[in-house]
Amino acid sequence: MPVPVADDLRAVGLALRRARVARGESQASLARRMGISERTLRDAEKGAAGVSAGILLGLLWAVGQGGIGAELNRRLDTTTERPSNIRARHRTAADDF
Repeated sequence: MPVPVADDLRAVGLALRRARVARGESQASLARRMGISERTLRDAEKGAAGVSAGILLGLLWAVGQGGIGAELNRRLDTTTERPSNIRARHRTAADDF
């Protein structure tokens, strides 16, 4: 994994932990509320690469830090061109199998 990506994951994990602690919620409580194991939550807070994006975004939402997906979309919309191989009707790549 590229070092900048690992650094970003650690930063997101730290932000998640800080937000959870600021809300006064234990790891056990948040994990139970989200339907995940405490181990998965600990991994997310450490910035482990094995935690799925869905779980990570769900955890951020649960501690009041949601909306990151919208921010990423906003950034991508202003910095990237639309691929020319997107099918208009299904919005999927034309070179998929």
